[in-house]
Amino acid sequence: MINKKERVILKLSGEALTNSNENIYSIDILKNITEQISYLIKNYQLKIGIVIGGGNIFRGSLAKSLGMIKNEESADHMGMLATTINAIALNIYLKNAKIKSIVLNAREIKGLLNQPSEEKISEEFIKNDVIIFGGGTGKPYVSTDTAAALRAIESKSSYILMAKNNIDGIYDKDPNHFTNAKFFKKLTFKEFIDLKLQAIDHQALQKLEGTDIKIIVFNMNGKNNIIKLYENKLKAKTILTK
Repeated sequence: MINKKERVILKLSGEALTNSNENIYSIDILKNITEQISYLIKNYQLKIGIVIGGGNIFRGSLAKSLGMIKNEESADHMGMLATTINAIALNIYLKNAKIKSIVLNAREIKGLLNQPSEEKISEEFIKNDVIIFGGGTGKPYVSTDTAAALRAIESKSSYILMAKNNIDGIYDKDPNHFTNAKFFKKLTFKEFIDLKLQAIDHQALQKLEGTDIKIIVFNMNGKNNIIKLYENKLKAKTILTK
């Protein structure tokens, strides 16, 4: 499915880093993610870009409870800062595991983080095996799904591996609430949009139209599911193409 020495984007939600409402991060989950990334780098020479969300730190529901519903732009900026915090945290964990990694942030933080560009990404992938992209796109009202699409294009990646929590792929409705939910094994971007499915931001798919980048949606939960996906041993997944 995916070839050796390819570039791929791994899209993680912030919630994927935690298994508790009490702690921002789960050490067990960070360890599992790190071990899988290390395995894929060593055995398949992948270059991996990670686009990370911020939902473990700041979510829309929290913004609403804080009375920020009328100031959505400020809430989005807080969400972007949360993704930056997660990117730095994951980078520290990867470096502690001797993985060559760096953070590029949608908005420069002078003396700490540089911004991504096609040239910068190419340059950093010569020196590093993993680039963690923080800050979303740097613009409010834009999802991290769209950030993943943008970074996939900029990095000339072949795939976006879109990790979901406790969901195997794309369904016509939430399978955790509806027993008759229909599972889609394959979809085109247009079919997804025409069916008005909501698991992926439509703006992200529109960015990918005209490219050869594929999206694979899979269940993040489970021992070594990223490796199983890569090695085509994870049977339940959805592939989206142009």
